Amino acid sequence: MKASFTLPNGTLVQLDGDPNDVRAMLNHLGSDSASKGTRAMQPAARSAVNDQPDEATISEIDVVNWIKNQTELPWIDQVLDSRDVTRRVLLPLYALHHMGSRAGATSGFVSRVLAQLGVRISVPNVSTELAGRAKKFVLASSVRKKGAAVFYTISRAGINYMDGQHG
Repeated sequence: MKASFTLPNGTLVQLDGDPNDVRAMLNHLGSDSASKGTRAMQPAARSAVNDQPDEATISEIDVVNWIKNQTELPWIDQVLDSRDVTRRVLLPLYALHHMGSRAGATSGFVSRVLAQLGVRISVPNVSTELAGRAKKFVLASSVRKKGAAVFYTISRAGINYMDGQHG
């Protein structure tokens, strides 16, 4: 078993060994820091090679609120009510663009935003749509690989496509 975590001073520690030994070491380190009054160590988050920069992180709630508050874009309800999966999947990316975010969104992010808007599309279906019919309307951070996060942003063609959805 392998485990990695970051010490409070920023040092990255990686352990490799029997699961019981690793667990014992983590318990020892966690209880040691707790007894000294410092915060317990958290395992380091796994980082992918293609992580997006954290420059202006916009949460799912921010995107949902932006979409719900767009009174000057009455076609948004038509998009959510339509059966066109491409338009539905592009909507959160369109919102991110208009909110000024340069960071992309994963298929999981898109699926969660749509679920909060009352439209359930599973993550695999969102991913398939972004790599399929919606491909010409998005830019991907990398080639799709199993288990690797791909960050999508809407392209100029996608913005024009969504802006053309009036009535």
